[in-house]
Amino acid sequence: MQEWIASYLECLGEKLLIIQKEFDGFNDTNERLDLLALDESRILAVIENELGDTGKDVAWQALKYVSYCSTLTKQQIKEKFQAYLDKYSLNENAEEKIVKFFKDKPFSEISLNENDQRMILVAAKFRKEVTLTVMWKLNHGIQVQCIKVTPYEYNEEILLDMEQIIPVKVKFGESGPWRGSTGVARDKQEENMKKSRSLFIFTVLIVLAATLLVSCSNPAELGSKTGKNGLAAGKDAQSMLAQPAYHLAPFRTEPGILFYETPERVGFRMLDGIFLYNYKEDRMEVNFALSEGCFPSQYVISPAMGVDEQSIIINGFNPSDGTQCDHYYRYDIKSAKINRVEAKAADKFILPYPSEARQIQALRADTWAVEDLRYYPEGSAKAYVPFKIEELPTTTYEWSKHNQAIPLAPRLTLTRDGRFTFLYSELSSYLNYGQYRINGSEYTLNTKDGRYTYVFHKVGDNLSFDAKQSAVCTLDDSTDLPDGAIFSIKKQVPGT
Repeated sequence: MQEWIASYLECLGEKLLIIQKEFDGFNDTNERLDLLALDESRILAVIENELGDTGKDVAWQALKYVSYCSTLTKQQIKEKFQAYLDKYSLNENAEEKIVKFFKDKPFSEISLNENDQRMILVAAKFRKEVTLTVMWKLNHGIQVQCIKVTPYEYNEEILLDMEQIIPVKVKFGESGPWRGSTGVARDKQEENMKKSRSLFIFTVLIVLAATLLVSCSNPAELGSKTGKNGLAAGKDAQSMLAQPAYHLAPFRTEPGILFYETPERVGFRMLDGIFLYNYKEDRMEVNFALSEGCFPSQYVISPAMGVDEQSIIINGFNPSDGTQCDHYYRYDIKSAKINRVEAKAADKFILPYPSEARQIQALRADTWAVEDLRYYPEGSAKAYVPFKIEELPTTTYEWSKHNQAIPLAPRLTLTRDGRFTFLYSELSSYLNYGQYRINGSEYTLNTKDGRYTYVFHKVGDNLSFDAKQSAVCTLDDSTDLPDGAIFSIKKQVPGT
């Protein structure tokens, strides 16, 4: 897939210049991105591709690579491009190629990587965790695209249909609130995608075709039996309820979709969780998620408040074309029971979302910790804290002696079931999570990918960082986390 994209860049719907492939030129890490390119706006584009399912982490992985590339200078870009040309014996000059790509403008007058970076994710199947994360990034001005690959077999050849599914041309509040979660559309990119979208012929092994083929969930697999008025039997639909994983790695606090707001309570979706918070009484009234298989795999979850304000309607939304699923779920707030309804949710049964401006103003988080999420009522500077640190099944430790000029205090979060998240750099540690074990006073943390180990020692109620036995942790101010750094249990910061 990667080789094919590099050879037929027009499949991505725009003009790009590949400057690196399997690039691993990052300091203090062996990680490597799939493809690195320049676009016509002189912006670096990180291209990550998957043969089949994206997995849960591709959006964070791409963001991490973008952060690595954000500091590359024009000279460094030219040098890395020349190294790529030399590696593959292309016998070409990087500076001349760049000049030609930008319409023969002198190299000295060309600015590169000065404003922003972007991400392009290519896969046959995008998980809900990925699409939700991507849409949040779009809503917060981060440039990212999702391009779906659909293979077709014809006369022992494979035809690949490349379709940009995110962003789509849908504005907030248009044709019902289900469309509110798609983010900011990039009209020019979509027009380019439509112009160039076609079937590309690529001869590959049949095993590749099998790898790429996407299997979608079937609503019939849910096994729910329909009763009167199309409602699924309660005990069958009840199995769709699950506990949100907002506090577990690799999830982060991402102020998601605000779907309901009154002078007393607020409803919002954050990653996989659906929440109804009564801020006047400072209590969480609703806290649940839906299990895998609740909707076919191409749909993402879109909640809305019912017109009776006693139920939450959870619809499936297809980000590729803006359509609704042919069934939805109705969650009764008082009884905490859920039913599946075999119909599309009509707009007349649900309340509209708050405005896009309120989406941005109402929910904020200064860091990526769930307990730092704040809700601000309209016209008020007072913040309310939906998630209480003492109520989470985790313990969070912070290093208080860090440089106060950097935005993120290095922190370690341990869950009660043996998982950890270790954030020491705002842009470089989104995937720094895994399992930990305790041997006496020693805490050993191993990341999920097996690349890094960190060691802490228990000192009273605190943890002391053992730099000699740990991977190097470079902070946002370019210094390294020192040996013996004391991490203390984080206390909840009251709303102000």
